[in-house]
Amino acid sequence: MRTFKPILPIILSALLSACATVGVLTGGDRDVQAPLLIKSSPAHAATQVNTTKLVLTFDEYIELVNPTETFRLEPSDAKLSVTLSKKDALIALKGSLKSNTTYSLCIDGGIKDVAEGNDSIYRIAFSTGTYRDWE
Repeated sequence: MRTFKPILPIILSALLSACATVGVLTGGDRDVQAPLLIKSSPAHAATQVNTTKLVLTFDEYIELVNPTETFRLEPSDAKLSVTLSKKDALIALKGSLKSNTTYSLCIDGGIKDVAEGNDSIYRIAFSTGTYRDWE
């Protein structure tokens, strides 16, 4: 054990001197892309949909921008109520959807990312019947 005592301070000082380097953190490149819609429920182009809510999941944290004006359902058989939960936009449908009808949820700048404020236009279409009108 005595042979290690003179070497131990040298090893410790070498390890401690290499622990940290001084530098400036850049934070990476600027985010210029809008949040990416990675999942929707119901799925885009789904048929036989019978729901009172839609859930849109994005790849990053989002903010809502004036949802009463930027979110619309066509045809407008139901009113929309939009809330936010981390990376999800939760859309409650108040009213009933007509049977055998294709609906389109249009979002025009109503969702932006938290970091840079990038927004975009999104469209999710679904049908309450067995087919979509645009096939």
